[in-house]
Amino acid sequence: MLTGIVFGVVCLQVADLQRSLEFYQRLGFRVGLLEPPVAILTAADRERALLLLWERPGTRPLQQAEAGLYHVAFRLPSESFLAAFLAFVLQDSLLRSAVEGASDHLVSQALYLRDPDGNGVEISADREPHLWQRADGEILMDTRPLDMPALLRQVREPWSGMPAGTRIGHLHFRVLSLPEAEAFLHELLGFAVTLRRYPGARFFAADGYHHHLGTNVWGHPRKLPPAEAAGVRLWSLGIGEPAAWAELVRRLRPLPRTTVRGSWLLLQDPWGSTLLVSETSVLPTTPKAVWRMFNQCAEVLR
Repeated sequence: MLTGIVFGVVCLQVADLQRSLEFYQRLGFRVGLLEPPVAILTAADRERALLLLWERPGTRPLQQAEAGLYHVAFRLPSESFLAAFLAFVLQDSLLRSAVEGASDHLVSQALYLRDPDGNGVEISADREPHLWQRADGEILMDTRPLDMPALLRQVREPWSGMPAGTRIGHLHFRVLSLPEAEAFLHELLGFAVTLRRYPGARFFAADGYHHHLGTNVWGHPRKLPPAEAAGVRLWSLGIGEPAAWAELVRRLRPLPRTTVRGSWLLLQDPWGSTLLVSETSVLPTTPKAVWRMFNQCAEVLR
């Protein structure tokens, strides 16, 4: 099983870079680097890239029949920050109109929005791990209404943007087949299956986390997204344990559609995006390093 997992940057395809920048900056992200058609966004700790926006004119939202991004989840350092974010959104008419849901998942609380290209965005905060419920070897999650009044009572300071320590908590994809997703994430990459009993979905993680990856077949997607569809073009993972990294390289290198770029491996996932895997020590994380990585990898991105 994988250990020492760290998410690197996630690359989202968008139709209009300026329009997307206005949305994500309104959420509270900072621009770490701007080189049209690319912008790289950070939280307050500006040296850690979280999101790469890639403008490709003609991009249109994913359709119901297409697999691809369900949402990318940004995990705030504490519930008090999520409370401040909720209070801010409730007072901002433009962001309020982008909200699609607010949920209590037992292990976390979350607010869901959709960006101008239809990409799903989750802003969440974890509960303390000792509060996570378990049954039959699985971490239990649910989707319950968010208790907004209770959360708002935790506001300590007004929202001032994505705080230092904000990280990508997980990625969630709509997939063509749950067994195919499990074969890729569990059998090939080595993530543990943390929850199977959730209807129409399956969740995967490393290091005892509730989930780093979520997959679902809600809406019954039937085909891969075309090149003009919005969504994730690239997502990246760092492996902190050298033995786990060496074993992963041994399994992945012989596979078709696997590309080696120095100390990185790039491969295609079953839902139409590219995964970059490396040891954590060489995972590009600063805006400048991510920009260099993007230029080296752009030709293999769909």
